[in-house]
Amino acid sequence: MTTTEAGLLLSCHRAGREPEGRVQKALRVAEGDAELGRRLSTQAEFDAQIVAVIHCLAPPENLRAKLGALQEATGGAPPKLRSHLATPAILAALAGVLLFVGVIVFFIVESMSDFRGRESVEQMLVTTSRLSGGEFETIKTTTAQLADWLLLRGYEGYEAPPELAGVPVIGARVFTQDGKNIAQYLVDRHESVAWEFRASDFGVEAPTEGQIIEKNGWVAAVRPGGEQCSVIAFRGSKAEMRTFLAALPKP
Repeated sequence: MTTTEAGLLLSCHRAGREPEGRVQKALRVAEGDAELGRRLSTQAEFDAQIVAVIHCLAPPENLRAKLGALQEATGGAPPKLRSHLATPAILAALAGVLLFVGVIVFFIVESMSDFRGRESVEQMLVTTSRLSGGEFETIKTTTAQLADWLLLRGYEGYEAPPELAGVPVIGARVFTQDGKNIAQYLVDRHESVAWEFRASDFGVEAPTEGQIIEKNGWVAAVRPGGEQCSVIAFRGSKAEMRTFLAALPKP
């Protein structure tokens, strides 16, 4: 099965349902393909958001009273709601409503994931995805003790992210993007790469609660911290990043 065929079949898969036949084969293909895996993760997140929206929908409180009044007016047996829902016209209308709600949710989620300076952070992520590891100087320290090492290499104002305080660092470097310094280091946890920069240098204004973005099979969590902005990234999905962040000690 080609990756193109697998990509088409993955749209038929829904979390919580046992896959069968070719869909199951498509899932196996996705396990070995980073791009298909990312698309599958995004699809699962979107489906979960749609389900959450549907669960929030509730019929009017006076619906039963209206149905009873309709029965008395017509003198017939009370119509069964299920029988009405099974008619093609109702099903088509419901499908249209769900599609409309899904589109609205999609645009809301997309707008929430956007922030000023995102393009600069994505470029840093693209640069990181191309690294071989040899670009870093090997060191043995922790995130809390990295400031002096970085200062000697031209990066001033380093602030260790509280969530990563005391985490071992096995490599670090200082590089430039658009003529501005960026401190980057390898964290000995989940094969992660972290970096920090002055937010104003790149016009970054991330939401106070942070943001998660994906690019080229990598996922990054952007954490604003006043003038300094920290990012941590690894190969994976948004769902994996949320799990990773939830496991970090609370500052």
